[in-house]
Amino acid sequence: MRVDGLRSTRGKILAYVWNQGDGFPSEKQKTLKIAEVAIRGGQAEVDVEVPASETRLAVSVMHDENGNGKMDSNFLGIPLEGYATSNNVPHSMVGPPRYKDAEFEIRGTPAIVQIKMLY
Repeated sequence: MRVDGLRSTRGKILAYVWNQGDGFPSEKQKTLKIAEVAIRGGQAEVDVEVPASETRLAVSVMHDENGNGKMDSNFLGIPLEGYATSNNVPHSMVGPPRYKDAEFEIRGTPAIVQIKMLY
């Protein structure tokens, strides 16, 4: 996957691959795969291998600018660092994106997913 729209090159990108909606998009212990990559040239390239039996997935990513391994938020719970999901599901004042909105079908190998970071 390719992550664009980063506001800085500080920190790293954390990418979470999901094969089910339980815990999506933030309970990382419920993910299928987790990847951590450096930012280069204002974007990040993330390669993740998944079992061939997985044909429908969703991805959530965060820009961990301070490198502490978690999403920082203000006192209201509003994220202070960038985040996004597959299908570029937009921000919502109601809550996090839904799995079914971010889910995509894998067609061919490799599947290329482009995600634009939101702040």
